[in-house]
Amino acid sequence: MIKRYTAPPSSSLIDALAALQARAYATTGMRGWSSTEIAALVAAPATILLVAHDDKNHPIGFLLASVLEIEVEILALAVDPALHRRGIASTLINSFEQADVGAEVERIILEVAENNLNAIFLYETLRFRKIGIRRNYYLISGTRIDARLMEKRCFSG
Repeated sequence: MIKRYTAPPSSSLIDALAALQARAYATTGMRGWSSTEIAALVAAPATILLVAHDDKNHPIGFLLASVLEIEVEILALAVDPALHRRGIASTLINSFEQADVGAEVERIILEVAENNLNAIFLYETLRFRKIGIRRNYYLISGTRIDARLMEKRCFSG
């Protein structure tokens, strides 16, 4: 079940999302955000949070995005690594695209580490395309990695 949070979620859910992101990002060598960082982002007025829950209402994935007039930026997408390749990330992105984020939104953008081939494959499968590179953007396990900037034209655009 995918739930969109229009009001700030409970601190226990924020803590669960931080723990989930830490587990998910550990597989890539990246640092997950703290509960404080996630809470600050979720509290921003232009932020959208979608959470995938299992049948016991435990969070198993989430998408956090920022809506800026005609553009939406996916800030974070994380899925419990024990549940990878089960369509959770695709479902979150598809649910997000179907959410009412504003009639003027033309595109979704995101950044992904160039060495995160699984994520790049997912985004390409969902019709995102490469539009640029941010050189040495990520610091992963002590190594600088380029970020691939990707976009998907959608909604009213």
